[in-house]
Amino acid sequence: MKTHVDTSTVVMRILAISLPLLMVLTAATGISCRPDEPEPEPEFDIAIEGFAYEPAEITISVGATLTWLNRDLDVHTVTAQDGTFDSGNLARGDTFSYTFEEPGTFEYYCIPHPYMTGRVIVG
Repeated sequence: MKTHVDTSTVVMRILAISLPLLMVLTAATGISCRPDEPEPEPEFDIAIEGFAYEPAEITISVGATLTWLNRDLDVHTVTAQDGTFDSGNLARGDTFSYTFEEPGTFEYYCIPHPYMTGRVIVG
């Protein structure tokens, strides 16, 4: 004797079992269903944005560490005039940190855009 199986009943049973399981697995793994959700921005002291360093001048204590974050689409650098530090190329979202161990005034600029300048005063 053949038994007739209603396809829609089978599909509903599969969904009734699968959906709660999928929701639990997604919540447990932290997978986001929103691909547009932006990544959290790293901590920074100086933003590189709009072809400028913001703030352009900052005063810190000896031993302090500064972090620059490139928010521009273009590649930038953080390069000391006296060669003390150089970030190399920073793409959008990249950071560069430097610890200032000596007092003084440190002028810096961007190699690809030399009109971009900044100053760190360490006291």
